[in-house]
Amino acid sequence: MREKETNANYIRTMDNLRISSEAMEENLMLYQDLKGKVDMRIKTIIGVMAGAAACVALAAGMYLGNMGKVQDSGENGSIGAFLSEKTEGVKDRIENAFTLKVLAAEPKDGEGEPSYTELTEGKAVPVFIDANSLCWGLSANEEDGKVFFNLELQMNCEGDNIESITYSIDNALFQIIQPEEDSGEEIIITDGIEAEHTFYKSYTVAYDKQSDSHTWINICSDAEGRYVNNFMRLFDTNEADSAEDELAAYRELFDGIVIHCTVTFEDGTTDTKDIALDAEVLPYEEVYGTPEIAEGYADWALKETVVPVYRLMAEE
Repeated sequence: MREKETNANYIRTMDNLRISSEAMEENLMLYQDLKGKVDMRIKTIIGVMAGAAACVALAAGMYLGNMGKVQDSGENGSIGAFLSEKTEGVKDRIENAFTLKVLAAEPKDGEGEPSYTELTEGKAVPVFIDANSLCWGLSANEEDGKVFFNLELQMNCEGDNIESITYSIDNALFQIIQPEEDSGEEIIITDGIEAEHTFYKSYTVAYDKQSDSHTWINICSDAEGRYVNNFMRLFDTNEADSAEDELAAYRELFDGIVIHCTVTFEDGTTDTKDIALDAEVLPYEEVYGTPEIAEGYADWALKETVVPVYRLMAEE
């Protein structure tokens, strides 16, 4: 009776894993043939398969499909040793994980400070913009329609076992303003690929020193600028018929700009997340507070405004 019950439990477990009937029968035969040679730990393996996460269950299923070979492999061929070996990489990937956070635009209720918001797939996070600071700026060449911009990165990485973080960028540059080497101030940039003076294609910081009060890191256009059709929509709201019209100009400005954040863990492995620079329409008061001066603005512009946002791209 116990043997029938064990066989039935095995079949249900394999069925939950959606393994073909042919493979299930083959594994069952192997199981029945070897159950006298393999001790009670096999029941523990089946229990893990029935209740654990899919990745661990799949690893256990892979083991059962190769049980005959493992049994002949000697001292290291025990079930526990094989399962440990096959799931070690999964365990490392779980432990070596990280998240990215952005200083986000928040409703201006007059209380508190802006906070860092985690970037997640499918959600655009508006970048914090202080109207009285230099963290966001635009300029243009009227003769050729080329637009130049700078936006403070305001990004932070969080995780365990992280040694360093490297940022690189497509279709734009990083502008890094930091102390001179002989200033006596700590320089947090440990490595980088310089495009020209103060401008970089990539840079690296230590995990425990990602920013300080002496270092300013911007995303900016290169020296050529970026062409935007009817670029005056970015500067004069009366040139845009609606917030959506202005949004189209901003998306043209940011088109193709992608930030790559690569972390190096203490064990030498790496992981990368890609973040697209984009734009969205938000209620004006959420970004700048209640408007005080209406002169020179289109009627819609004091109700809605366009702001830069970050979008975490799906992993390939």
